[in-house]
Amino acid sequence: MNRAGKELLVRTAVEVPGKRPALWRKTPFDDLDELRKFRHFFRTRYAIDLDRAKLLAVADRALSAMPVVEEDVRASVEPAKGR
Repeated sequence: MNRAGKELLVRTAVEVPGKRPALWRKTPFDDLDELRKFRHFFRTRYAIDLDRAKLLAVADRALSAMPVVEEDVRASVEPAKGR
């Protein structure tokens, strides 16, 4: 699943000319990828103690990316509604 999640992020970050714009800008892509990596690490090694500082840093990045992610998704979806 880790590779599939990364591939999905990468594919949606690329514009397909004549079909759809890129879904993400660089900043939310990097933040979402960091969240994806952390989630994968946590799911595969859940028996270990978590690094509280790392957990909080990833959470902060994800939360700060959400307004940009929402804006990017809306910008991508709105033109498609008119088709």
